Amino acid sequence: MGKIFGLLVALLLLNGCAESVALFSTGASNGKIVQSSLNSVLSYSVKKQTGKTPLEHAIAYAEDKNPEKKKEPCLSFVEKN
Repeated sequence: MGKIFGLLVALLLLNGCAESVALFSTGASNGKIVQSSLNSVLSYSVKKQTGKTPLEHAIAYAEDKNPEKKKEPCLSFVEKN
């Protein structure tokens, strides 16, 4: 029991809180531990290769497409009557 607790504490301290909490809380409760683990691994590998997290890539893409930072409603393509 002590080894398991020690490993869990080490995992939390060494991997960062966000990935570990996502792995244990959402993955274990929904039965999607593999999916949560793969998500963490892919995020880590993208960060290691590019220097940016996937969220930072998405923000940079949004800033490139909208440099003036115009705020448009999500339904801007719908014609107003």
